Amino acid sequence: MLFNPEENQEFSKKFLEFLESLENLEKLITNSNHTFEYIKKRSNTHTQCNRILISLNQISLKHNIYWDLCNIDVYKNTFDKRLKKFLIKNVDSNKNNFISLEILNSIDIGNDIIKKYSFSGAIYLLNNRLEYLKQLLNTKEHSNNNHNPSLWNEKCFMFFEYLIENYYTKKKRELTDIWHFLTRDLNEEGYQFYATQNQYKKYIKKKLGIEIKNWQQSNFEYDEKYKPKLKSFFTKFNSNKGNNVN
Repeated sequence: MLFNPEENQEFSKKFLEFLESLENLEKLITNSNHTFEYIKKRSNTHTQCNRILISLNQISLKHNIYWDLCNIDVYKNTFDKRLKKFLIKNVDSNKNNFISLEILNSIDIGNDIIKKYSFSGAIYLLNNRLEYLKQLLNTKEHSNNNHNPSLWNEKCFMFFEYLIENYYTKKKRELTDIWHFLTRDLNEEGYQFYATQNQYKKYIKKKLGIEIKNWQQSNFEYDEKYKPKLKSFFTKFNSNKGNNVN
């Protein structure tokens, strides 16, 4: 469960209540007694679990807390942060690896909890999640088609995309600034940039429709003016990688 109980006491309290109800339900399910009272008690406990599950997801949605049975909105909202966190820990992996693991994990949850306790609401949640994940595997955004491993590894590519979105303001010089930073000044472990100048030029032409012709710039101007900015963007990018995931 990717949440810190100390950060949200409301969720933590309800979650412990949920675990206690599950434990009681499991004891009733494994009991061979089939009297009317037993069946009634089991039914009531099952209803209680479902009610707590609904409350948990209301709290989860309110505070955007990810957990194994969170609703689809929270799952989508926290997906990119959890993806980045995964890629930091698994440098050689990519988005599709993460999606595939998420699918397997969701199926495991279904086999372990959903089928065991027959939570109709939770089955609905996980079915929505599986449908969303399978759609991601078939979309251009998450198919990794834009990531060419001969140019950079996944982490370096994600940082490049971040710079295009946040540093680049349609000035050609900024594209060469990025080139110089990736080739000369990005010394952080786990970031690999392999592209030659010609490969980078072709990639920019294909991606942005811009042809870089002038690669020359004052080293003093770059070191004093642009390099510090790029370092600052890298610090922000690095510090935001999955750290806000509950």
